[in-house]
Amino acid sequence: MNNDKRASTDSIIAATNKAKQAQECKLGNCSRTLHIGLFFDGVGRNLEKDK
Repeated sequence: MNNDKRASTDSIIAATNKAKQAQECKLGNCSRTLHIGLFFDGVGRNLEKDK
């Protein structure tokens, strides 16, 4: 088996084992989506002038 196929097979086995362990231990997915908004006031205004 060449290295690419071996690496792919190893990755599949690792992912399968990880999923199995998570299911057996009833582990949840702790990931979250973070939305960030940025605002740029490019017309020369600032906090001091707005007061």
